[in-house]
Amino acid sequence: MTRNNGQPHLDLLQFQRMMNIISVEGIIYGLKTIKEKYKDTPGYYQYDTDIFNHEKRLDKLSNDLAPEDLFKEMVQSSEY
Repeated sequence: MTRNNGQPHLDLLQFQRMMNIISVEGIIYGLKTIKEKYKDTPGYYQYDTDIFNHEKRLDKLSNDLAPEDLFKEMVQSSEY
């Protein structure tokens, strides 16, 4: 989307929302990476609750929209 349309013009709230989404996605990625290091051990499932909670937070931040639809919604919400 940004390649075709350029940098999005987001208001402060939508920019903060985008940054929170990026942050939560990074946390989920990190937890899943750590979890894979414990494969075939009793500790493999110890991160599932944290992953689930962060995924719920991500769903709430993104309104459970596909990335393209989320981007469009954020841009539309920022238009004056």
